[in-house]
Amino acid sequence: SLAVMDFSDPTGVGDSTAAILLNELVNSGITERISADVQIVSPERLHDVRRRLFGISRGSIDDSQRLEVARELGATLYLVATIAGDDENRSVSWRLMETRNVRTLIGGREDGGSLLTQLADSIIVKALPHITRFCGMDPVQAVGSVASIMSDNPRALQHFGAGLLALEEGRRDDAITAFERAVALDSTFALAYVQLGDIGGYFSGKNRRYYEKAWTLKDRLGIKDRMRLEAGLAESPMAMIAKYREMRKRWPDDRMALIYLRDAVGGYFYVNEAQRITEEGLRFYPDDLEIGGAAYHYLLSSLGRGGEALRDARSRAGRQPDEPLVWENLGRMYLFSGLPDSAAIALGKSVELDPRLDPFDENAILVSYHRGDLAAATAASERAIAQKGITPQKRRALIVVSHQSPPCLAGLYIEAGRYRKAREVIREFWDPPAMEPFVLNQIHTRLLVGMSQWQEIVDLYALHERMTKADTTLGAPYTRDLGKAYAELGDARKAREVAAGLRGEESSGGGRVIHDANEIDARAALAARDPQAALGFLAEMRKNGFGWGGYIDIDYRTTLARAYRMAGDLEKAVDVHRRMLAVYGGHALSHYELGTLYEEMKRPADAKKEYAKFLEMWSEADADRPQLIDAKKRLAAL
Repeated sequence: SLAVMDFSDPTGVGDSTAAILLNELVNSGITERISADVQIVSPERLHDVRRRLFGISRGSIDDSQRLEVARELGATLYLVATIAGDDENRSVSWRLMETRNVRTLIGGREDGGSLLTQLADSIIVKALPHITRFCGMDPVQAVGSVASIMSDNPRALQHFGAGLLALEEGRRDDAITAFERAVALDSTFALAYVQLGDIGGYFSGKNRRYYEKAWTLKDRLGIKDRMRLEAGLAESPMAMIAKYREMRKRWPDDRMALIYLRDAVGGYFYVNEAQRITEEGLRFYPDDLEIGGAAYHYLLSSLGRGGEALRDARSRAGRQPDEPLVWENLGRMYLFSGLPDSAAIALGKSVELDPRLDPFDENAILVSYHRGDLAAATAASERAIAQKGITPQKRRALIVVSHQSPPCLAGLYIEAGRYRKAREVIREFWDPPAMEPFVLNQIHTRLLVGMSQWQEIVDLYALHERMTKADTTLGAPYTRDLGKAYAELGDARKAREVAAGLRGEESSGGGRVIHDANEIDARAALAARDPQAALGFLAEMRKNGFGWGGYIDIDYRTTLARAYRMAGDLEKAVDVHRRMLAVYGGHALSHYELGTLYEEMKRPADAKKEYAKFLEMWSEADADRPQLIDAKKRLAAL
């Protein structure tokens, strides 16, 4: 294991990015030319250890501190260097050290004028034979310049180094500007294009264009960065996951490979694996919020370990009380633990520390929804949308995009039984004749599900099939909702056919298609009056964990309660809805279901309370909704 320590510039005369950039050049050059049997410590992990040991992630440290960092990293060897001079005439003094006996294997002074790539080449050529000899490997053959996998344009390199520093300090926009300046100066700077592609994740269309440009220059990338690029351009989710797994095997402490792999496997519903990856990452980065913050706690919660998630979130808030994201995450965990009042306090603390976290007061929407106050949540949502200066993208998100909970505006209308109002706001973003019906947005399907418009869902898929015959560029629809519609229409055979088709798509769709196939099969079993089979499929869903809650979780719990009820276990059905309301207080239909369950259990007083609460929450619902009509009749009879 080799740690390339941060190079230092104690004089402060030169460009502040020169030491950072030279360190990157040497690190990348050695990584490219050394055997996979030598583990190169990732710069991110080195900085994390420095911060935890000495309170600073960069800057000068003395020899004893460097040794302490190397030993904490478990590095067999470490390379240290000091850079001196200005932009026109730089020199570097360096040493390759053996950690256990604290001896110098080789060192020297390199004079490279103004070209950092020449300095890096000199260090690499002299250090590599000693690294390989120490590790008992064959000597490294002659190597080319590190400029071949970076850039030979000094100004482009300078901007690249500034981009690396900006990324490290969390200045994302500054990083983008710096990398864009680098490629403007050197249009063949492949690694700068990869960095631009990485910023913001791998699902953005603009990011993919950067990746595609980098791919045309892939011969100018080192092996590690080429693998990053191959993952970003993978043709299927499973191919992307496989490439990140390969990267982690070779560089297990690479922070971004770890995060991307965790997010990919978690996003495709391999939640157990995502949790294992996160726990491995926390051994390298115990305080990292992107690894051990919100994503970690949502994974725990989706695996049924919500209490553990909340305890860890509380502990982090105690350890990092000045970090606003810690409080924001704690607030989310309180919401999903059924503690909305505590959530309001924690979320308020996060905004107090950084008002930029909630410019549209979305926390008020969330807290009100989880408290079960649909009127307040809707009013807060309408206020947010009416704010001056709101961008079209943000407005769309507030109206029709739902993530961890239902509270986009259309979702709130649906929860309140205001389907006409929901359809009205959705229409702004959806026009069936002009668009593929299955790709518009999930909230439209949510509307149809809430209205029990199963035949309309079937008709939409039929429309799409006709469209694809006329336009072969349109892809096949993802048929989850079609399978659910067949089941709810009582056609268990067709529902099972859809589920079987999804199970055959795991290689391209990941664990998500297996999750959806289990849900369809559970609904098909209920259509066939086989609740025990339905419970079996639902157990498979829960075993693997799923997503980040919200509608996925609500649908699962609703189907589970139906299965228990059909099986004659009314107490368990009641418990499912009670637990649902503890988390999703705004899901009014659970109050209606509880009312009918309590009636069946001969508990009229409890039934009356539930019907009354349901009617209160649906006070503005469409008058023709069957649940509304039925609840009024039942309450009057009671």
